[in-house]
Amino acid sequence: MRAGEDTAIRKNRFQKALALILALVLFSPLAGCGERMPEVKHNDDPLWSVKLDGANPEYVEDYKSLWDLLENEYPMLNAAQRITGKNAENEKRRYYYNIPYAKTPQDFNNYVVGPCISAFGGTGHLSVLNDDLYKLYYSVSKPALKQWDNLMAAYNYSQLTMPAATRFYDDGIRDSVFQSRVKDSPAVYGNREDNLTFRDYPEDSAAYVKIGYMNTYFDFENDEYNALSEFFARLETEHIKNCIIDIRGNPGGSDGYWSNAIVCPNLRESVTMENYELINGDICKTYITNCYQEDVAPISLLPKKTLPGLRADDIENARYFIDRSWTFYPSNAQPLYSGRFWLLVDKENYSASEAFVAFCKATGFATLVGETTGGDGIGQNPIVFCLLHSGICIRFSASNGLNPDGSCNEETGTVPDYPIKANEDALVKCLSLVGSTS
Repeated sequence: MRAGEDTAIRKNRFQKALALILALVLFSPLAGCGERMPEVKHNDDPLWSVKLDGANPEYVEDYKSLWDLLENEYPMLNAAQRITGKNAENEKRRYYYNIPYAKTPQDFNNYVVGPCISAFGGTGHLSVLNDDLYKLYYSVSKPALKQWDNLMAAYNYSQLTMPAATRFYDDGIRDSVFQSRVKDSPAVYGNREDNLTFRDYPEDSAAYVKIGYMNTYFDFENDEYNALSEFFARLETEHIKNCIIDIRGNPGGSDGYWSNAIVCPNLRESVTMENYELINGDICKTYITNCYQEDVAPISLLPKKTLPGLRADDIENARYFIDRSWTFYPSNAQPLYSGRFWLLVDKENYSASEAFVAFCKATGFATLVGETTGGDGIGQNPIVFCLLHSGICIRFSASNGLNPDGSCNEETGTVPDYPIKANEDALVKCLSLVGSTS
């Protein structure tokens, strides 16, 4: 889950207060973030005319709604098919015929929705909310939460608290045999005591910190932020030339972690990262426009000629795009550390950790060493949908974030400045580079 991604962008307090008031006044189970949500666009499909003997009509309706969302709102269906090798039409048909086996909402999740969604490999955060994820989203989506994206919280909270959802998650999915596969496993939520590991390499004028997860969220008065601040300040005092940050194996968490704990304390001046994001449907468009105050343009205006990596099938169903700027400001009068940053990366970097990698690559904040990353760090926080009758909640990224060349970040990730060879260790490689540049 990516949360707090705009905490590095200055917003005045009046705007935040006004946003919260609008969210509390205007959201309802059918309302979005300050503006009433559009209805889900319905697709006619010959498959739906096939009668299913013994099927619960409510589950049939939910399944149709699921595919309306996947085909009209989910921005990475084509990318998911390329990544997994699955054919969406085949999967739709396959699990449609499983509906008669579903006698309870739990059956419907086990035999139909769960495996259907998981066929696409978690591309773009696509997953069923299992019990842990539901609890997490519920805990951070209460409208009373005042520290990040209140309008987004109001919309997701409205979905999570629909009557069918509260019934399903009260006594359903925690007992489910089928647990939807998600890339950012619930096991990562809440950083552990050993989340940070520090080392010194005095012979190379380098110091090292390993960050396991990025999940302290919005508390600036916590041990991890303090430990990192003290670490950077020590390096400056001791005139250490190189700081190596190791996020290999880090599956993500909160963009606020890296922006507030690493980037902003070490900036001398503001930096901006720009990228394009593709949006498929009107629900995601409304969600993004109102929750993030982003300017959304029709896809016809996308400067395709400047994006050589853009695939035709990625814009085939896209109706809108965002030309997005992320601006980060120094949090101190002087940077805590003014030396050189190196970032160790691998294929496990995803979501918020991938966003940090993409930021470093785009702005030059750190030099990347390691493997091509896992992707889906450029884009919006996942949007939640509740299936009306069963109460099963799904989520997926509201936009398809593109790399600077137009390629799908979820699919291609970020290529490091210094890729490693097979059986080569990124830290060893980095230390050799540090030595050659000292």
